[in-house]
Amino acid sequence: MTKQSIEEARAVITVETPEWPGALVIASGELDVNVVPELRARLAEALETGGGRVVVDLSEVTFIDSLSLSAIIGARRKLEPPGRLAVVAIHDYIRLILEATGLEQVLDVFDTREAAEEFVVAA
Repeated sequence: MTKQSIEEARAVITVETPEWPGALVIASGELDVNVVPELRARLAEALETGGGRVVVDLSEVTFIDSLSLSAIIGARRKLEPPGRLAVVAIHDYIRLILEATGLEQVLDVFDTREAAEEFVVAA
């Protein structure tokens, strides 16, 4: 395995079309500078297909950097009312980063995917 393929395997980001009206971005692993282009692309895809309702599930994310946070904030800013973007964050580290940066007051953060889905569907 090459160094590049190891780095690429650090994170997996997918977009799913859920049963509810919207889009679901699921990320796992380490969201760092190496995966920001992929994260931005998946968020753009979700905004396009989700009809203004997007859940970003970070439940399996073990590390997130400022550029990745910026990508999520950028996606949220692109939403027009009544669009909603919700973030699922369960790991203490991710919650601490959101709290320390003040982003938990900017983003709608939930402990479960179900609660985040309910929030975006209510838009």
